[in-house]
Amino acid sequence: MRRRPSKRSGSSGPGGGAGPVSRTASAYDEDARRLAAEFVAEVRRRYGAVLGFELDAVRVLDRVLGFVRADGARELVLPAGFFFAELLRRCYGGRYAWDARRRALALQIGPLALYPLEKVSRLGERCPAGPAQTLEGFVLVLARRLAGHRPQR
Repeated sequence: MRRRPSKRSGSSGPGGGAGPVSRTASAYDEDARRLAAEFVAEVRRRYGAVLGFELDAVRVLDRVLGFVRADGARELVLPAGFFFAELLRRCYGGRYAWDARRRALALQIGPLALYPLEKVSRLGERCPAGPAQTLEGFVLVLARRLAGHRPQR
């Protein structure tokens, strides 16, 4: 039986390092790609929204999460989290790792451990309090943090 990533609430911002990996990174990659692709197809079918894996899709994803909340479509929240994780991984690089301390799937990008499934889970449950609470706001903060960690040439 394969272990599913946790949707446990907690800080979703870049935080501590990921703990030991209980599955191979490639197994997480396969699951993430599959669930992200299923989410893209379902969003197109239900809402007519077209999602791609470029950063501009974050605005569309924020809007789609509003539809998900309004419809009570909780079954789309986990796949939406994997879509967001895959979008970040494809745009910024990184690898998946199970964080045993938080009991959650982390996306390790450079020195930062992100928890995109948790972030999307919270937004799937309630409206963001302001622009900084949206996925677009999260990505802007992430880009600034990653720019501050670029290696010197």
